[in-house]
Amino acid sequence: MDWTQGCERDKPLKSVDMVGFKKFKNMKLPDTTSTWVNASLDIKAGHEKCLGSCSCIAYTHSDIKGLGSGCALWYGDLQDIQTFSNVGQDLHIRMAASELGIYQVLV
Repeated sequence: MDWTQGCERDKPLKSVDMVGFKKFKNMKLPDTTSTWVNASLDIKAGHEKCLGSCSCIAYTHSDIKGLGSGCALWYGDLQDIQTFSNVGQDLHIRMAASELGIYQVLV
């Protein structure tokens, strides 16, 4: 089962691009091979940590219900993700600001 084909970015990210994050709801989370988890980070701190690293590509609550603390951050390609109709988690994916309709760094 090879799931390497799938979505690609319309616009490649560069570390010098102004970026933000788009929240995708009801997602099956990506493969965790390139993930870093910190149980003491809340979602806002996870956002800041991911925004501060050019190689961080996405983040979410590490608590599957999204109620507690803990954040998971992905570095590198996102493998094996999909959207479900009414289950799954929110996944915040790094996007070029121009793709988000904004032209400044999101904080």
